[in-house]
Amino acid sequence: MPDKVVVMTDTSWPLGGAEAMALLSARVMADAGIPVVFIAGDDASKCPLIDNKNIEIIALGGAPLLDRAWAEAGLDGLHNARAKKLIETFIAERDTPGTVYHLHNWSQIFSPSIFQALAPVSSRLFISAHDFAIACPNLSYSNYQNNGAICTLKPLSMACIGTHCDRRAYSHKLWRVTRSLALRLNAGFARTKALIGIIHPFMFEWYERGGIPKDRIRVVRNPVNPFREARVEAENNRDFFFIGRLVSEKGPDLAAEAARMAGVPIRIIGDGDLRETMQAQYPEAKFEGWRNHAQIGELLKDARCVIVPSRLPETFTLVAHEALRSGIPVIAFNDVDGVEMAELGGAIVVPPREASSLAWAIQQMKDDAAVRTMSDIAYREGHRFSNTNDSWRDTLLGYYSELLIQSGIEVAVV
Repeated sequence: MPDKVVVMTDTSWPLGGAEAMALLSARVMADAGIPVVFIAGDDASKCPLIDNKNIEIIALGGAPLLDRAWAEAGLDGLHNARAKKLIETFIAERDTPGTVYHLHNWSQIFSPSIFQALAPVSSRLFISAHDFAIACPNLSYSNYQNNGAICTLKPLSMACIGTHCDRRAYSHKLWRVTRSLALRLNAGFARTKALIGIIHPFMFEWYERGGIPKDRIRVVRNPVNPFREARVEAENNRDFFFIGRLVSEKGPDLAAEAARMAGVPIRIIGDGDLRETMQAQYPEAKFEGWRNHAQIGELLKDARCVIVPSRLPETFTLVAHEALRSGIPVIAFNDVDGVEMAELGGAIVVPPREASSLAWAIQQMKDDAAVRTMSDIAYREGHRFSNTNDSWRDTLLGYYSELLIQSGIEVAVV
């Protein structure tokens, strides 16, 4: 067991799946009796761990890049000197040979500079790869200029650098290239002793293509807590749901448009930049706003299906798995994560990433008997593709022990 676990992440509020996993990793380790320090890039004013007496919280007090003036964000996004100093000071004053460092998100506040600060303890560093941030300059292996088409180029190759794939401008792509170069310089992934935890086996090839040695990659499927304990009788319901941030890459507008085309009611859980525009464009949709896990579960008692319409390749769609485990069928695009669910029999996956494709899938969900079959399979078999909190914690502890052993620390068998 580690002497202490230091969890680090940009944002301390559970806006999405990655942030939720960072908070959960701190909580499950503290519950296991391990001292935990949670270092947040933001001010931690909304952090749900504040009242947990077993977790010490340290806040940098920063803000995400998009919430800052462009010049300041451009510089700090490449090298956040304050973040580097915070981590360096912590290590100098409080590191022990048995301390393990667990990094989650870093690209919005901490910047590549955090890897430079963590270099002295890289042999005790575990990095959770919730997306492709440490492999691909635009974080997603997607070409935004080609409707989010999956990119097959080698990251930072001349072909990659010369391709305009950014959602805003080619100049921004060049900024992302610069950040990736800074990341590789600071982190030294080609020779790193850190372990990189991917959340789905299909990510192996994508990370290797991005220069991460295969022998440093480990698979840690995310834990899933069902929205509801009893099976949702989806066959008796009529409402289709979208759950997530209301931002373009998550595709809430695609879900609303598909529901309109198919003539079914849709309820949208979440908040974000697109909310006002979507409320005007889709007045027939019911906007539920941001809700916590328990509140979502209460709403989903009326769910026939959850639509997962991400415009980008998804590594592990948490809400889809939470829905499946509750007996709610899923409609998604044909990412590997979705294909697994479809092969199981609890989901329908469609190409291409268009509202018309989703509308076709919705039409397939009008047969009550078919929906009952999908719901039963999802509820009974959905656990195959995820961990429980306990099994996730134990998997992480196994990798923490591996790090300590390679650092020459004796690890007790428990």
